[in-house]
Amino acid sequence: MSGDLSGFSLYDLFRSEADGQIAVLTEGLLALEGGGDNPALIEPMMRAAHSLKGAARIVGLTAAERLAHALEDVFVAAQKGQLKIESAHVDVLLTDVDMLGEISRINEGEADAWLAAHETELARRIEVLHAIEAKTWSPAPPSAPAPTPLPPPEPIAEPAPQPTEPSSTAPDAATAPPAKKPRKSPRKATPKPPQPAAIPAPP
Repeated sequence: MSGDLSGFSLYDLFRSEADGQIAVLTEGLLALEGGGDNPALIEPMMRAAHSLKGAARIVGLTAAERLAHALEDVFVAAQKGQLKIESAHVDVLLTDVDMLGEISRINEGEADAWLAAHETELARRIEVLHAIEAKTWSPAPPSAPAPTPLPPPEPIAEPAPQPTEPSSTAPDAATAPPAKKPRKSPRKATPKPPQPAAIPAPP
């Protein structure tokens, strides 16, 4: 930005500075990821992080100052040959640059509220950057994919009931009802024949 800056607030100047330096950081990290370890890409990013740190300090954005400082330390270690920035590192650094862009868009007077809402995340990001600088950080292993649920078993179709035909065979003796015995007629008393009269004995 050039010309008369009297009509701009410090926040406006910080946003303008942040936009330019964040573009340098983003382009450098993407080039570093695609082109491998290239020391020539490190120095511009180190200077960009340093400029962001100073600009954030001027406007009192301590969150941006702390994050930019941690980024600068990573680039300093890489420039000295103490650290090789790998692809996994680039992913982390890009998310931190995105957070710097988010901080630069905070409205004036809302910085304290933003920091209170994001302090835990900011502290975690700075801790990860310190671990990358010290070469004690390793990316989390990818989580195992969830097992694919098996499809439910198909219902087994039951055979339709067949119509029952009357059986022509005699019923089984075990299941047939017991045969009725013929009822006996009551006996009639047989009349006895008359006895002959007794013959008197001769005198």
